[in-house]
Amino acid sequence: MSDESRTDTIGFIGLGNMGGAIVRRMLACNVSVIGFDINQLTMARFEALGMSPASSARDVADRATLVIVCIPTGGNPEVTREVVQGSAIEIYAEFSTMKPARMREIEAIVDAAGVALVDAPVSGGVAIAERGELSVMMAGSRDAMARLAKAMATVASRTLEIGETPGQAQFCKLVNNAIGFTVFMASCEALAVGASGGIDPAVLLDAVNAGSGNNSWTTDKFGPHILSRTFDAGGKMPGGPKALDLYLDEAAAVGMPPGMVAMARNYWAKIAEGFGAEEDFTNMIKYFEKHVGAELRSPVYEKS
Repeated sequence: MSDESRTDTIGFIGLGNMGGAIVRRMLACNVSVIGFDINQLTMARFEALGMSPASSARDVADRATLVIVCIPTGGNPEVTREVVQGSAIEIYAEFSTMKPARMREIEAIVDAAGVALVDAPVSGGVAIAERGELSVMMAGSRDAMARLAKAMATVASRTLEIGETPGQAQFCKLVNNAIGFTVFMASCEALAVGASGGIDPAVLLDAVNAGSGNNSWTTDKFGPHILSRTFDAGGKMPGGPKALDLYLDEAAAVGMPPGMVAMARNYWAKIAEGFGAEEDFTNMIKYFEKHVGAELRSPVYEKS
């Protein structure tokens, strides 16, 4: 049996917004998962869904051949050491988003333990993961990437091989974030102005999605999370500036002067001051709505 055709025992560390959505999807599709999170209430919820609970990150590594790590701190070398040193795992997949330099630090730890590393940040958001339509950007050995892609078959509609050097997928994710978060802010502003013209927000959104203004935010997030007024896309308000700061550091390092992304980062941070740190980032539309005196609301999307 080739490495690509084998079935791995999947371990998962980190059951927060994104990690939790991925594991819920796997469990709903009858994929066995050994999981761990430092929050015991979270552990109890996932055990009730059918997850096999582990007592620690190391316990996951002692029971799985492929371990996926998805933690909000942006990659933690201490967690990596706990997982790989002396354990029997074969593949360590890092889903957390971080600076490429941090990924190279993690690579050194994983290599020293004789374990294969896949640098694999994800894109799409919580609802996309729960629908099984996530995108995974991967960098690492071809065998390890193929095995990870197989493990993610129920969750990801696209697994993209970015390169063979860990850190390349992180760089790709930062570029994606720079474009995505900047476009989201522009979409909020423009759609709020459109709503002020007396156009039904659902009709306005359909028109944008049929035209050149179409983007993943307007197709996937505005309807179910903004026009519905649920504001539950799964990302926190401070996440925008944090993600854009990672990109801006890399951009400055290669000589790119501050431009559109830097302006979006600063504008986002200014708007976020009016919201709590735990509020969903889709609440940002309220800032633009306040200025134009119109709401993006539609019974087409409101939940009963």
